[in-house]
Amino acid sequence: MKKYFLAAVMALMLVLTACGSEAQQNPGNGSANPGGSQQQTGNGSPDSSGSQNGANDGSEDSSGVPGSSEFDWKVAPTLEYEHVFFCWNCGFSDGGMMLDEHTGEVTGIYQGHGGSSYTILYDEALRLFGAFSTFEGEHDLQLLDKDAFLSTLWIPYESELSGSLNLIYGIDSAKIMSTYEDELGSHYDLSHALTGKAALAIGLDFVTGFEFDDGEWHPFSYEYILDPETLMVIDVYPHKRSDKIIAVQQGDYWGIVNRAGNKVIPFVFEHIITIGNDTAFAKYNGRYGILNIPE
Repeated sequence: MKKYFLAAVMALMLVLTACGSEAQQNPGNGSANPGGSQQQTGNGSPDSSGSQNGANDGSEDSSGVPGSSEFDWKVAPTLEYEHVFFCWNCGFSDGGMMLDEHTGEVTGIYQGHGGSSYTILYDEALRLFGAFSTFEGEHDLQLLDKDAFLSTLWIPYESELSGSLNLIYGIDSAKIMSTYEDELGSHYDLSHALTGKAALAIGLDFVTGFEFDDGEWHPFSYEYILDPETLMVIDVYPHKRSDKIIAVQQGDYWGIVNRAGNKVIPFVFEHIITIGNDTAFAKYNGRYGILNIPE
């Protein structure tokens, strides 16, 4: 009898041990195993340790997308500016305040003035170039072949264009709408004509296809000197910030490519505008910094 009683006790102990082990793996409160993966929290949100297009705490995630700590910052991304803009005469500004291009600090108040820049357009179907002026009116908006564009279109310092690094924007010229004419010439509505894509070119020679969604307007911009009495243009100077790199956008993010069309800064930034060949204002996680650009 004693033998059967000991056997029953041992069997009961085995059952209790098994139940205890199962309870540890699946606690009665329904929570996940505390030693297991937390790829999804109870509220359905993604893992808080996951990457969001590289805009995380600066570490590198499992996809290989770099964080801010992977870059060489001249000034850390702590500058609270909405959008850094470049003026061809004054320099860099944000919200009416001028910025030091070496430190990012505010240096004064932006006064505003006249000036011009050109956006170069290209109709792929017709293989013709055009240009959109922001100052002289769009009276020169005509589509021409490469040679005619360089020799006929009113563009000062066209010799500067030949070696410049430019973004050329795609256009469907059949969708250009004429709006009105005044003393400056004809004006046009291009809102329905632009394809929304841009290509990198040296001068007018394409380096890439139309693979970019936007980019900084770049070397092809000019400072106009006005006569203080007549306010007529009396001299024009080209402005070239950099001739080796250009900031471009793919989707929602910005990066930097060089003259060969190769990526030198990955597309993980919210905005980039180059300062020169070796630095750029770059916005990361909602803050600007000044980024050193590798050679």
